Amino acid sequence: MDHIKTFSLYGSESPKQIALHNSSRGENDIRMTYIVEFPNMDKLAVKVTKNSFTTPERVKGWAELIEHYNNLGIYCPKIVRNKNGEYCSNIDGYLVFAEEYMKYKPAAGRNESLTGDQKYERKLYESIGLVAANPAPLVPWHTAYCIYDKFDITDEYDENYQCAMELRDYYRDNIPEHAMRAQKLFEEYCRRREKFEPIYRLLPKSVFQGDINDSNILVDEAGDFKGMIDFNLSGTETILNYAFCESFCCLEDDSEIDVLLDTEALKKRDAWTAQRLAWIGKHYKFTDEEREAFNEYYNIVAPFRWTYHCFFLSLLKNREKYPEGRKYAGHILDWTEYQMTRSDVSSLLP
Repeated sequence: MDHIKTFSLYGSESPKQIALHNSSRGENDIRMTYIVEFPNMDKLAVKVTKNSFTTPERVKGWAELIEHYNNLGIYCPKIVRNKNGEYCSNIDGYLVFAEEYMKYKPAAGRNESLTGDQKYERKLYESIGLVAANPAPLVPWHTAYCIYDKFDITDEYDENYQCAMELRDYYRDNIPEHAMRAQKLFEEYCRRREKFEPIYRLLPKSVFQGDINDSNILVDEAGDFKGMIDFNLSGTETILNYAFCESFCCLEDDSEIDVLLDTEALKKRDAWTAQRLAWIGKHYKFTDEEREAFNEYYNIVAPFRWTYHCFFLSLLKNREKYPEGRKYAGHILDWTEYQMTRSDVSSLLP
C-alpha cells in the first residue's frame, strides 16, 4: 500500500508516525490503525482496512452515529473528512478513513485495584439506556449481536444460532454419550426460535456502538466513564437484545465452572445482570411488549450467548489447558437446559 498517498489525504507534509496497531484477523479482515501527527495539526488515527463490513456506506453511517453519541454527551472521537471532503477513500484496494485521536485512555490495562470495573460501569450502562431512549435513524446493517439477521454478508448464520449449532455439532462428533441430548436441546431451541420471530421483529430498535469491551471504553484519570471508540461493529439492533447481551454476566474465571449450577452463584450472576439492566433503565423504560417477550427471549438467547459458548467449547476442546474439561460435558448441558426452561427471569428487567 502507498503510505505517502494514504497520509497525503490528511496533511500536506509527511507525518510523524507514532504507532501502528494491527488488529487484523487474517487476510480477509485487515484492520490497521496508524497514529500519526502532522506539523501544525492534532494527532490522527488513520485506519486502513480491507474486509466485507467496512464500506463507504458504513463509514458514513459510523460518522453520523458518532455525531449522535457526542450530541448525547457521550464522547467519541469523530471521523474526519479528508482533503477531498470525503469520509473515506480507496487506496490500492484498501479503504482508508481517519478519526480524531482520543482525548481519554481506554479502560483496558488500568489498575483495577485503583479504579475497578464498577468505577465506570454505571455510567457506561446508563449511556446504553440514553442511546436507546434517543434513537438515531436506523441503518440497514446490524450489530454482531443480531438474531434472525446477519452482521456480515459473508456470515451463513447469526451469532446465536451459530453458537447453538456448533455446540450441538461438537457433542455429535466428539461426545457420543451426550450427543442425543445435545440434539434434542438444539431442536427445542430451533422450535422456540421460529415461533418467537414474529414477536421479536416488532420490538423497538435503536443504533448502537456494538462492542463495549474495555479496550473500546474511554475513562479519565480517575477511572470515570467518558465515552468510547471503534464503531466498526455498530448497527441497528433490537433494544432488548442489545441491553441483555451487554448485561448478561459470564463466568468471572475458569474456576467457576465447578459452581456453574450452584444456587448462590446463579443468584449472584442474576443480581449483577439485573443491576446492569437497572442502570440502562435510568434513561430507557422497557415497554410492556418487551417485558412480555423477555422470558421467551431469554430462554432462546441466554443458553447460547457467545461469551459462555466460547468458554464451554474451549473447556471441551483444549486438552492442554483443561485436561479434565470433558468431565463437565454433562454439566454444560445441564446449564443449557436450565437456561432454556427458566420461567423466573422477568424480574431481571427494571
